[in-house]
Amino acid sequence: MTDYVIEDFRGDAEALERMAHAAWRDEYAVDSYPNLYKPDYLEYLMKNVDDPRMAIAAYEGDEPVGFILNLPRVMVMGGKEYRAALSCLLVVRKKTFRQGLAQAMIQEGLKRNKELNFDFTLFYLETGHRSSKLFNKLAGAGMPIARVKRMHVIARVLDLDKLRSSENVKSYEALAIKLLGAHNPPADPGDPRVREAGPSDAPGILELLNAHVGKVRLARKFELEEMTRELFHPPIARTLVYEKEGNIRGVLAYVIVDHVGRIHAPWAWINHVAWDGLSLSERVRLVKSFLARVSSEGATGVVEWSKKVYPTSALYASRFVPYPRTIDMMAWRFIDGISLSNVPDVYEVQI
Repeated sequence: MTDYVIEDFRGDAEALERMAHAAWRDEYAVDSYPNLYKPDYLEYLMKNVDDPRMAIAAYEGDEPVGFILNLPRVMVMGGKEYRAALSCLLVVRKKTFRQGLAQAMIQEGLKRNKELNFDFTLFYLETGHRSSKLFNKLAGAGMPIARVKRMHVIARVLDLDKLRSSENVKSYEALAIKLLGAHNPPADPGDPRVREAGPSDAPGILELLNAHVGKVRLARKFELEEMTRELFHPPIARTLVYEKEGNIRGVLAYVIVDHVGRIHAPWAWINHVAWDGLSLSERVRLVKSFLARVSSEGATGVVEWSKKVYPTSALYASRFVPYPRTIDMMAWRFIDGISLSNVPDVYEVQI
């Protein structure tokens, strides 16, 4: 391997973004990618990182050539709490391919996660990416890797012209979107019970989100301060609530992610939903209020994944459609006595 050094991330966010942009362009040409390396978004992700060992970078001199971020989690399965890390943003420059840098970074991340006493690491792989092939090879070599859950995209286009300007949308795909009427946002129903939430609403929201624990096979459990940092960070992260009888009965939290293709196109990613206390019509009004809001803010569309955490009929009633793009949630286990294979429902954000 060429003379690279792997160490704590130096905080050079702009250089990291340039490196990631070059890496994605090298491998995927004009296809779009979510710019999770944008400095303000990276700052947002790292708000809950309290140990410098969790952000790892590879450098060639002063130039970053690789990066991986581990986010601390408390996950609950079978009534037992586990310390976990969500590993994300793995990227290496194409010029390092076949030099072992990606595997070296993964090994360094695993070593640090063991030192930090995590029980397992969760991460996502997208079909066809180099990282997917790499981890399949490691799993084939007997590493303690399991596929937790395969998920597909559920999407709602809001601006078809912007989408076509950004990505390689085929004519038949555009026609299907138009025929479904899924290219224009619904009118805002103007429901006064829907409003943007703030930190003062956090205790009520915490109760709803942590209610997923016990209902979902593998579920993230929040502490109040952790959740507050994640849900309220405008303009990147915002949260809508639906109030009934003076209490919060529904929550929809989202982040805005810049997708980089031929142009930059912001998308809204749904991160957290809890609405057991709402009827279907109330859920639809919350979704339509959300769609109208993000459309007015310039979002190209909305993305969610089939996690099976909450009833999604309100999404389909609002003209969301399944999209043939799949990702796998994977786990690298550090302890014995727990099975993380083929979990039917998982409560965790996708990064």
